[in-house]
Order: sequence, then structure tokens, then C-alpha cells
Amino acid sequence: MSDFGRGVQVRWAAPGLYRVQATAPGIQWSRPEPVSVVRGAANVFELDVPLVGRELRVLGADGAPLAKTDVAYWTDSEQRAFGRTDADGALVVVLLEGTLSLAPLPVTPTDNEAEQGRQTRRARGPTRVDPAVLAGLTARATAKFGPGAGPPELRLPPE
Repeated sequence: MSDFGRGVQVRWAAPGLYRVQATAPGIQWSRPEPVSVVRGAANVFELDVPLVGRELRVLGADGAPLAKTDVAYWTDSEQRAFGRTDADGALVVVLLEGTLSLAPLPVTPTDNEAEQGRQTRRARGPTRVDPAVLAGLTARATAKFGPGAGPPELRLPPE
């Protein structure tokens, strides 16, 4: 049972050593040391997951903000998340420190656009992205990611 980010309470864990792992979209982290659970005692331990929340600015090859575009981002190559940039090419992410990678999601033209030979970014953000699509993306832009002032800018190379 979680109390919204302040802790987790488990009532029926057998005594022993446990590995603690935190996972979320784009994040997989394991506590370096195992946790020991003792019968009949309060077993209190702290988790310090080194997450960083920051705004990013995503730019196209011409340096203009990449507005309202679906992108995948990650600092762990196995764990990827996705989101949509706003009208200014900004996106807020929460990730582990490391090398941030970013790639635009594939564009799917509507039937009408396909007939006209055009493709546009989706008007609404995706509600779900197939994990195979996320796993198959390669980084189009990278930057060092960690605490700091001002949003890091990631410029996508020409297609």
C-alpha cells in the first residue's frame, strides 16, 4: 500500500533479504543494498532514487522548436517513455541522471493524408505506444541529463 510517494507499507512479507526495485515509464532503478525484513519488528529503510525532473526543449534541424510532436526519451536503453512537446517544443521529463536520448515517434498518416501524399504529426497525443515501437527507436539527439539550470536543448539532425 503506498502513501503517495512518501513510503510503502507491506504487511505480510516473509523474513529475509529483499531486492528493492523502482520501475516507471522510462525508469528502472534498484537499491544497491538488499533490505532485511525481520519478523515482529518495524522494518524501516529509505530509498533515495536519483530522479531528476526537468523541462527539455526539442528543436528541429533548422533550430526552430519542434512543436506538438510525439517523442520517445530515455536515459536507460531498456526503459523508454514517451510524451508530446508543447507549442514551444518543450517537454517535462522525470528520469535518472545519465545520457538523455530522444527520438520522434513514427508518424502515421491518416487515410486522407496518405491519399494526398502528406504526413502530419498527430493532433492528439498517443494514449499508448507499442513497447516494440519504443524499443526499436534509435537516438536522434542526445545530451547529458542531470540537475541544472535552464532546460537542455536537443536538436534533431535533418532526416
